[in-house]
Amino acid sequence: LFWQEWRFGEFGPVGSGLTIVYSRSPKKVSSLKEIVKGSDEFVELANLIHVYGQETSNGNVVPAKNPGFEFAVGIERLAATLQDCNNYQIDAISPLTKLVASFFRKKGCQPDEVVIRLLTDHLRGICVLADEGLKPANKRQGYVFRKLIRRTLEKSWLVAGRIWPIEPLVEQFCHQFNQCSEEKMLPTETAELVAKETNVFLTGIERAKKVLKKNPSVSPAVLLDTYGLPQTLIPILEKGGKK
Repeated sequence: LFWQEWRFGEFGPVGSGLTIVYSRSPKKVSSLKEIVKGSDEFVELANLIHVYGQETSNGNVVPAKNPGFEFAVGIERLAATLQDCNNYQIDAISPLTKLVASFFRKKGCQPDEVVIRLLTDHLRGICVLADEGLKPANKRQGYVFRKLIRRTLEKSWLVAGRIWPIEPLVEQFCHQFNQCSEEKMLPTETAELVAKETNVFLTGIERAKKVLKKNPSVSPAVLLDTYGLPQTLIPILEKGGKK
């Protein structure tokens, strides 16, 4: 158990409470920082927080209008504790990480565990947001969705060392994801949505390639802000990576 202060964002609610950590390790720890470093050894299972105040713009804390308690338990962390494994090895998530790893290995790639977990999380987000009816856009939630899809594309292309379509992975992933959820959108529909956003992304990349050809010293910030091209993908373009 850890007792700690909680601040929920700038000028947000302020509270204090207990953090309950399940340990698989005989080590004695004295701070949450040590626990974060050993994420497979320690599971931050639950939080009991007394919200008593509100931070003002000058940094002071005034009494909350509606003080109270909040108790939160992470369902995946609870499953990981009961199944004696990490979050990515529980019965609902393990098939997804295995699918991602297998997909890339069949293409001759060897992604490390961190990348596999990252792509699994990104693809889960894509499945859920698409099912909510969200569309990639340049504003509000749609912008977050667009960034999520493009980040997934970027990571996938970096693993493969080339630009290639990820719709087959998205479709397989959503089909597997639907086995343990109540998704309404068909996997093929989600894959089509990702394909459309991929084409939008590639259009910007093609424009960026022309700019790079004319001016190789152009700022990476300009390429990202104007054309959506991350600096990490520039070496792939220079090698001529294609679908």
